[in-house]
Amino acid sequence: MFVFRFAVGVPCIALVVATSIAVASEPPRQPSTRSTRTPAVVRRAAPPRAVADSQGDATASDSPNSEGATTSDAAQIETTISDATASDGKARRPAAKRQTFGGKVDLASFTTASAAAVAKTAPLNLPTYTFGGTEVWGDELFYGKWRIQRNVLTNHCRLLDPDNLRHAWGSYEQCMARLKQLQTERHLSPVRGKVVIALHGLAAHRAMMTPLVEHLEKEGGFIVLNVTYPSTRGTIAQHAQRLAGIVEHLDEATEIDFVAHSMGNLVVRYYLQVAVENSEDGRIDPRIKRFVMLGPPNHGAHCAVALGGNPIFDNVMGEAAQQLGRRWGELAARLDTPPCEFAVIAGGLQNRIGWNPLLEGDDDGLVKVDEARLAGAADFALLDLHHVAMTFSSTARDYTLRFLTEGRLRADGERQPIPREDAQQAKAPSRSTER
Repeated sequence: MFVFRFAVGVPCIALVVATSIAVASEPPRQPSTRSTRTPAVVRRAAPPRAVADSQGDATASDSPNSEGATTSDAAQIETTISDATASDGKARRPAAKRQTFGGKVDLASFTTASAAAVAKTAPLNLPTYTFGGTEVWGDELFYGKWRIQRNVLTNHCRLLDPDNLRHAWGSYEQCMARLKQLQTERHLSPVRGKVVIALHGLAAHRAMMTPLVEHLEKEGGFIVLNVTYPSTRGTIAQHAQRLAGIVEHLDEATEIDFVAHSMGNLVVRYYLQVAVENSEDGRIDPRIKRFVMLGPPNHGAHCAVALGGNPIFDNVMGEAAQQLGRRWGELAARLDTPPCEFAVIAGGLQNRIGWNPLLEGDDDGLVKVDEARLAGAADFALLDLHHVAMTFSSTARDYTLRFLTEGRLRADGERQPIPREDAQQAKAPSRSTER
């Protein structure tokens, strides 16, 4: 255990020290005049002409602007997150016409003939194994374990099977048409039953969530959608919009739960908040039941404050990382208490030092315990874990599964909720704490 702490903790500490020195040497920055409230409805550009993807993970000449959209963005597609409450109280999708992140096309839009016609217009595809999505790819639709992804740099899409083999690429419509053909040829089935949506954290990969995903599927019988999203390319709002598109297509799911690590929790919280705001009665989809947060920076992250302002950090980690630190105020205004039952699992050493001596109080190396706690949680647990080790911990996996199935983290049944009137809420990250 000591060797593991040393191997993981020392590089993190060295990075924080080096970057903090660089930040401290900079002159004070002027207060931002940016608005502190993000619009409740996010907009996304219509898909432009497809760009070549000869290597599966290739990029093209279009580059993103400051909001993550491509330079060819002209027409805007308004995306909303709708409520799905039926008059009889049963969970179902609303009858209203869909507006999804990827466009207005789904499998029901195609007949066999129309799918064949559209698929013929797609670029030639050589079945290619991919990494399943790096920092420039984001999932937009799941059909079983098949996925349609979009490249945030080029805006073109690709269709991947459960083994990350590419079966089509081009526009969203072309990939959907090919999926329609495969649905018939291979008797593919949509996502059904109890579904868990898993989201990784900042600058991470869906592989980080694999141990947890496999545990939930094997021991809990859940259908788990391990989502890829370009965490360093875009804002929390844009990532939440992508999540909304995924949820929107889960017509045959009977229950939807969320499990997220680190910044992925804020993506879920933002999605849930906008869902409430955009619903007619202030309620979310009744199928959404529980939410487990692993190492969540629910009050921002002092590490992000310390590292923010450094050109390398800001450019490599992107806008979402800046929102965790110096721009926390604009994000916090959009994050209310989740409107569903949720639990928080934090990491720390249960002392006054934690894993990172540069952070005040107990912490997991990157997120302070006080930053993870969130009033209204149905249960809370503090585990002796580093931030990056949470999804690999058998204890954390067991706690997560138990809460999703039983509404409690511990086997003895004792819950440790965080009252809504809890006065121990962490203060927003400030410039004065970065030294």
